[in-house]
Amino acid sequence: MTSSTVRAMVFRAMAACLLAGAVTAGCAPRPEARAPSDLSATRPAVPDKKGDASASADLPIDQRKVDYQLLAAALFQETNLRRRENRLPLLRRDPRLDAAARMHATDMARDDYLSHTNPHRRDRRTPGDRAHLAGFQFRFLAENVATHFAIQYESGRTVYQIPTGTGYSYRPDGPPIPRHTYRSFAATLLDQWMDSPGHRRNILSVEPALFGADCRLKPAKVGLDKFYCVQLFGTEGKKN
Repeated sequence: MTSSTVRAMVFRAMAACLLAGAVTAGCAPRPEARAPSDLSATRPAVPDKKGDASASADLPIDQRKVDYQLLAAALFQETNLRRRENRLPLLRRDPRLDAAARMHATDMARDDYLSHTNPHRRDRRTPGDRAHLAGFQFRFLAENVATHFAIQYESGRTVYQIPTGTGYSYRPDGPPIPRHTYRSFAATLLDQWMDSPGHRRNILSVEPALFGADCRLKPAKVGLDKFYCVQLFGTEGKKN
């Protein structure tokens, strides 16, 4: 076991929310991670690509071969669970909002930034720009963005790299920190968004009818790999 350590950053959620006309953008959080819990007994199965219940959501996320469609489906399922718990209408998944979310998650992961504003592409600068590029005309649009680790890391703890390349541990001679499953990743991310007033407001808004989501992995040269994630909430129509 190597003697060198990698101290992970402590992330804290941001509570502010940006408003721009008909476009509501929840501010970009770097959420504070919690100790993971066993979610398999309390969360129903996530629909797979064909819409059927899939046990695949309980598989660990393999950072070498991420099933991004399954990860987006898990975020969709978990978002609707939070709305159901609050007696709100369930959202319908929209492929155009998925495409807009994928566009932004890919750009953020590639260029390693976290913001609602793309500083590198004028045609993709705002959530509204990206929705229009994906063919979605809206009278309401809201966006949440976040970064989150692929493993079940507890915020603020020192981690030790395992020299065989199998991950990180909390002790020099300890076991690897478990990987998230697709289901536990989505549930943990939603927990953190729900703890931030601006993001919670977007998730529980009565305005949207449609939903899209995506996450993209950013492998770390030093430290922990992380995902860049996007939720989009929308209603079709023209802005008043």
